[in-house]
Amino acid sequence: TELVDSLLRLRINLVEADRDGKHWLRMVKVSEEIETAAIKRLIPDMVRLAIECGDTDGTGEHIQYLVVVSKLADLLIEEHQSEDRASAEKILTLKSSELKTACDLKATDDTITCASLKEILTAEPFSLMPAGLQAVLRALGLKDDTDKVTTLKVLFKYAKGMHEELLAGIRKKIIDKYTTLQMAFRNIAKG
Repeated sequence: TELVDSLLRLRINLVEADRDGKHWLRMVKVSEEIETAAIKRLIPDMVRLAIECGDTDGTGEHIQYLVVVSKLADLLIEEHQSEDRASAEKILTLKSSELKTACDLKATDDTITCASLKEILTAEPFSLMPAGLQAVLRALGLKDDTDKVTTLKVLFKYAKGMHEELLAGIRKKIIDKYTTLQMAFRNIAKG
């Protein structure tokens, strides 16, 4: 992609600028090369943070340029993924009742597998793109198709308000258990 190509060009330019092979350059040279690379979506705070990470000796002058390129890549990828995640979350929030219904149909013992969730999220009405799907699965801690997550967690995260129905059932079970135990202890005390 364009981002990868830009980062590779930056890396090559920095390596070429390091004529002595020391693996560090002056901050001014690193900044010049980053500016020349004109990497889209790169903001000054990212550059500052990446250069700080590359300043391994703390002088502000000897910048480990490979560390800078690596950190810039991490920051740009993270930004891109956060946009994918936000887009997917918006779709799921807008279709929260459909998400609840689909999860209820696919869930077993109030848990749903990663494979089932993938099937739900890539089908209509959600039709999440691969990047958005991966962002959602990652946010839920799911990696393998056999991994499981509670439907409560899915609904709490992506279907605000819909998880209340599940909590109501859990609350009722807790109250029923409490009442049963309370009566049992009363009978024992009378006993």
